[in-house]
Amino acid sequence: MTTRIIIVLTVVSLWGKGDVGAQDPWTAEERSKGYVVFEHSTMQNLAQDYVPDPHAVAQHVSCSMAQNEYESIQLGVHSLASDLTSLQMRVETDLNVTIYHRIDPEIKEQLGTFSPKEGELSSWTPSELHLQRGNTFAQLPVGESVNFWLTFHADSDTIEGVYPGKIRIQ
Repeated sequence: MTTRIIIVLTVVSLWGKGDVGAQDPWTAEERSKGYVVFEHSTMQNLAQDYVPDPHAVAQHVSCSMAQNEYESIQLGVHSLASDLTSLQMRVETDLNVTIYHRIDPEIKEQLGTFSPKEGELSSWTPSELHLQRGNTFAQLPVGESVNFWLTFHADSDTIEGVYPGKIRIQ
């Protein structure tokens, strides 16, 4: 029998107010905050020039898994009004979670030098295809998006049930 484990998370934005500068279709609250958080399919890469549909803005996200299983959610942050620095995502839940984000271009270039064909990785593979572990993204220019992968793990001792939590973005 498979144990069903469901996690339900509330997205909480903690960032200060940014410069208002974006145009509709964004709400006045989203524009004053300076950014939006949105859910994006884990089956699609999230390019840095991606502009989310306003209907994709996330308030709550969820996933389900069985014991000894991993499940990922991909969230994006899109800067509407000004550059964002030290963008941080924290997850509060009783389940184990590992956070990743788009790889820093400098790290990607360094990795390219270790490839069998020197420079192959850095020359043709876009940054959004690679993730780096960490919950802080250094700088997100206005008009760009960054992805955060939240990978949850229910180990063999995880009890069946619903696990509430919060995702804090600052």
